[in-house]
Amino acid sequence: MNKKIGIVAATQMELAPVLNKDLPANIKTCVTGIGTVATTYNLLLFIQNEKPDFLIQAGIAGCFNKKVSLSSFFVIEKDCFADLGVMENNEWIDMFDLELIGKDSKPYEDSWLINKTQTSIFKNENRATGITVNEITTAASKNNSWLNKYEATLESLEGAAFHYVCLMQGIPFLQVRTVSNYVGERDKRNWETEKAILHLNKKLHDLVSNLQNDDML
Repeated sequence: MNKKIGIVAATQMELAPVLNKDLPANIKTCVTGIGTVATTYNLLLFIQNEKPDFLIQAGIAGCFNKKVSLSSFFVIEKDCFADLGVMENNEWIDMFDLELIGKDSKPYEDSWLINKTQTSIFKNENRATGITVNEITTAASKNNSWLNKYEATLESLEGAAFHYVCLMQGIPFLQVRTVSNYVGERDKRNWETEKAILHLNKKLHDLVSNLQNDDML
């Protein structure tokens, strides 16, 4: 019996190449909307209705490291809600530092939402730490505070919410992203959104094609 695989994205744009194709019956898609609240709500509805065996979140992301080429592909190993906290004396203090949440309270491990899904797929791909924020900012001081705190490579608006729901629901998952822009760069003439989406969907096609034959799942 084929595994039911759910492909999740914040926007239709990010999945356009996939949505324009005839998908196998066991592949279901979910466009959650942008941000952590929309992602959490609509992902839970999708899980309730479709009961997927495996979930993939696919999207574009901003990158902190300008040495990384635009449209580069990454598998996210861990993520967090980076902007949930307080800025105090120019230092970012998150909810774990404030002891509002225990660093190892479910589903966190040492304050991170860690993906431990065992799969041979993409084992040679670049892996990265992601952070999730509600605010896209050009303020170098704030971006640097998050970078120094979390040492992340990528920034998104939904990744941590996806990790949180999957971990709490006990569903194996992958978060995969391609780099559309560098964090802090708002001039979209310097972005490579279309190229990043095409690369993302090529990788997504390869992943879905091979995932059902992965004996590790």
